Amino acid sequence: DTQGGGVIATRFPYPEEQAFGAFVAFAIAALWRTLPGVMHAWRERKHGRGDPEGRLLLGAVVGFFACSAVVLAIFVAAGIRWLTALAILTLIFLLAITLSRIRAEAGPAWVFGPYRDLTRALTIGVGTSAFPEPEIARLSLFRWAYRDVRFLPMPFHMEAFKIADSVGIRKGTAAALIFLATAAGLALGFYFVWTLGYQLGWGSGKVYAGPVAGATVIWNQANDWSRNRTFFDQFGFPWLIGGGVFCGFLIWMRTQFVWWPYHPIGYV
Repeated sequence: DTQGGGVIATRFPYPEEQAFGAFVAFAIAALWRTLPGVMHAWRERKHGRGDPEGRLLLGAVVGFFACSAVVLAIFVAAGIRWLTALAILTLIFLLAITLSRIRAEAGPAWVFGPYRDLTRALTIGVGTSAFPEPEIARLSLFRWAYRDVRFLPMPFHMEAFKIADSVGIRKGTAAALIFLATAAGLALGFYFVWTLGYQLGWGSGKVYAGPVAGATVIWNQANDWSRNRTFFDQFGFPWLIGGGVFCGFLIWMRTQFVWWPYHPIGYV
């Protein structure tokens, strides 16, 4: 009733599981540090005070929950159970936060996440047997959006805010510009990918092979999940928890001791 013990030797030291745990722990630590600022802005707003930056922060929180509700509604309308949809959205959010923190603190030009996408984290925790076949198909339908976390927009938005701050653009103005640029980029991106992809030929060397390969991988995983039912991964899950705990230890040591030389981002 567990995923095959015969592959333990090939999976050691479970880098995928460690990465998932470390990514989640690093994001939770970032949220914990942000919470006092949100609470302070809320108290100031409640008493009729507060600066523009605090109001913008509260507006971002309200916008986040509103957009999350819309995404959850779309998932549920497509036939995905709300608990599964909530788990996916939460993992997307946590991975995006960690990628943004890595970009901000360490500065790599292109950040990358766990080896495989976040749906693998679900199968490590509950196995593929927890999902009925229709739900597996619907999960695969949306998997293109988060299969490669390098393309999550939050790190790029964060960098845009940093650039705006450096040249003296107000955060509210920057937020509006980023929103418009994102909306235009999505609309134009979909249009040109669809039209040029079919005009030039998806199977030709004139078109980036990523979308075609991605579509193949997405449905291959759905087929694999349907054919090979697995349960709770008793070998991989402890490494996932261990990765989170060790990342938390590195964060704590770095905040407590100035002489501590190991940055948690190095492990993440």
